[in-house]
Amino acid sequence: ILDNLEYGTLAYNNLNEVLFLNSKAEEILGVKYGEIAGVRLTVDLSLRNPKLNKLLGAIFYSKIEPEGQGGFFVSKKEVQKSGESIFLISLKKNQ
Repeated sequence: ILDNLEYGTLAYNNLNEVLFLNSKAEEILGVKYGEIAGVRLTVDLSLRNPKLNKLLGAIFYSKIEPEGQGGFFVSKKEVQKSGESIFLISLKKNQ
């Protein structure tokens, strides 16, 4: 179901490990889930791997495109599960 959404969806935990990336999020962010599974994301990780710029922008800054270039609306929501925080992000193309 989540893979068929018209907008990107990703989930990560409080250790900044991506738990889920649907196919639309992979397309928007330019990275496949298999490439980042198990990786603890940090702000400076894009210095070593520029391909992660959009993903890190969505997680740490709630934006993935420079201002004024159309870009995407990023909404973030925190969900508690068994005492652990799970963060859900939706990526929608600005109209």
